[in-house]
Amino acid sequence: MQNGIKIEERFRERQKLRIFVAVLFICSSGAYLFWRLTIFNGDALILSSIFYTAEIIGVIISLGAIFSTTSHRYRASPDCPEGKEVDVFIPTYKEPYDVIRRTVQAAVNIKYPHQTIILDDGKNVAVKKLADELGCFYLSRDENHNAKAGNLNFGLAHSKAEFVMVFDADHIPKPNAIHALLGFLEDPEVALAQAPQDFYNSDCLQFVNGRNGELWHDQSYFYHIAMPNSDHFNATTCIGTNVIYRRSALDDINGIPTDTVTEDLHTSLKLHKKGYKTAFHNESIAYGLGEFQLSDFYKVRLRWGHGNIHVLRHENLFFCKGLTLRQRIAYLLVGLNHIEGWQYLIFYLLPIYSLFTGVAPFEVTILNILIMLIYPIFTYALVQEFACGYGRFWVNELYSMMRFPIAIIATFAVFRNKMSWRYSKKVPSNNAEWLMMTPQLSVVCLSIVAILYACISNWNDLEVGVLTSIILNPSTIVNIDINAVFKAGFNSDLILIASLWAMLNIARGFIFVRKILYHSKNTFEDHRFSIPLIAELSVDGKVYELVTSKISMSFVSFETAIKQASHTTPIDGKIYFPNGSARVTLNAFYESQGALKTDFSLSVPDQNERKLLEDALYSTGWQRDTFNSNSDFTTPLSFIRQGFKTSIRTKSKCAKKPFLIEETNCKKVIKYHITDDVNNTSTI
Repeated sequence: MQNGIKIEERFRERQKLRIFVAVLFICSSGAYLFWRLTIFNGDALILSSIFYTAEIIGVIISLGAIFSTTSHRYRASPDCPEGKEVDVFIPTYKEPYDVIRRTVQAAVNIKYPHQTIILDDGKNVAVKKLADELGCFYLSRDENHNAKAGNLNFGLAHSKAEFVMVFDADHIPKPNAIHALLGFLEDPEVALAQAPQDFYNSDCLQFVNGRNGELWHDQSYFYHIAMPNSDHFNATTCIGTNVIYRRSALDDINGIPTDTVTEDLHTSLKLHKKGYKTAFHNESIAYGLGEFQLSDFYKVRLRWGHGNIHVLRHENLFFCKGLTLRQRIAYLLVGLNHIEGWQYLIFYLLPIYSLFTGVAPFEVTILNILIMLIYPIFTYALVQEFACGYGRFWVNELYSMMRFPIAIIATFAVFRNKMSWRYSKKVPSNNAEWLMMTPQLSVVCLSIVAILYACISNWNDLEVGVLTSIILNPSTIVNIDINAVFKAGFNSDLILIASLWAMLNIARGFIFVRKILYHSKNTFEDHRFSIPLIAELSVDGKVYELVTSKISMSFVSFETAIKQASHTTPIDGKIYFPNGSARVTLNAFYESQGALKTDFSLSVPDQNERKLLEDALYSTGWQRDTFNSNSDFTTPLSFIRQGFKTSIRTKSKCAKKPFLIEETNCKKVIKYHITDDVNNTSTI
């Protein structure tokens, strides 16, 4: 079953629950915010107002999430018309040659008749030679004005096809890419059809991967929940890749807009203002290369954030003509979400301020503490429910910690004009980029210093507060007035509450730093795919059948260690995959200590077989369909219904085993298969 259909079914099954949860959230949040006005600290009204503002921001963002889940539209691919003229644009700049080569080769192999056009702003001689070898058109500008938008307009000026499809240089299209989207444009009012952005390097910075093969990235909610909702009322936004345009519609808006740095969102907004329709097909038609480095992650997210907000200001979203109310709200949410950066900055700095000054941001009582502790936990659980499992507390906290500096900078697009295009290299590096982590490290260090300062400076004359007394002697709780206001200034209660809050922020920071350091170790030039292929190897006169745990075009690792008389002796063998097999030569790197696997360098002498292996590895669709069927988390209510078990809803990745079958037609052929169990086999 296709992933988009699964999401649609899950959404429909939970429709009544989502409505109930949304109403419960609105009512509880309204009551909470009204109640919060009654507990401002009269001696620190500015501080209390800042804290209250942060909470209002959180509610606004959550209300936007509710709006994004009011509807859901899954569109299956319509019948694809024959005989249409389609050009496939691949805009390039300075991407690595092999990245461009794989994309261009895949674009040429798209099954629908088309012309592939490389738009090379990098003026790369090797890319021009590649175009000649593969029979593509090659275009290059003298001046790179207006970055990608200018490059696309240059291509449009040299193209006459009725439809134009665009793939970024690092997005490898599937053979059915045009068939998947072209049918939507049979409706003459549809100006563009869009598919989600997905990535083949699932070990990149934006992914969180489960042990059983679950894949989730920081845009999963946007593509699988928010975009199908927007599509329900004709507000699909263009993302600049994996998209097909109607040329006449682009001509109607004078081509791709160049006034902002996010030409994709700007294009869809101008098309909607003109009255055109758009379509979203929630199935991956291409797999791209995600960011390895934090600096690249920041460049891309800043470009999106600044550009999206600038687009809304430039097009006068609130007062322009041609948009419906729902379309305005959908576009507003694209920019509004970036105010979360200010919310988290306040949440990070408030406990630090209280620990240094002894001033609380609200009137502190036992009852107030309990309510303010329960409310965020309760509402976060509700948010996870109406987000259909595409949000989770610690994962969201991790990425909020990661994004907050860039989100804050992006909001200044309200006052600034178009920013310059910032190129992201997307090349692995062993540089941890400590300087880029300065905002997060500052939060951690300031929090630690604040805790130490509050404890050490008040140690000798620290007054034991009510809350501390209860913790030290629980029997005193019967005599406690839960409405009694705690004494102002430094006391054990203020230090305890603020320190716990600060320690939560410290934990967020440590998790963030650990993730960045983990990804900084990913320095491999070729992506290593975690897929189980079968290898038959000849070692010291014996033939072994082994299963790969990781494999790239230059590396392979097996689940089981190989005992070899000499690790310096090359090993010959054959690796089987869905579209064939390849003869390989392996050389051992080292034998892992304490783990049943051995790592080898890999070479494929035959160029045709090497191409078959590369196609199998980078044709990511079959891997996702077989091993990575889930991209959502278990929600709190689902967790309860499952009896507090965290098991996933489908068979785990480790339960799917590869095997070989010898088939005889005209000649004997060994084929690669996957099985869930002995009674359920499937051929890839």
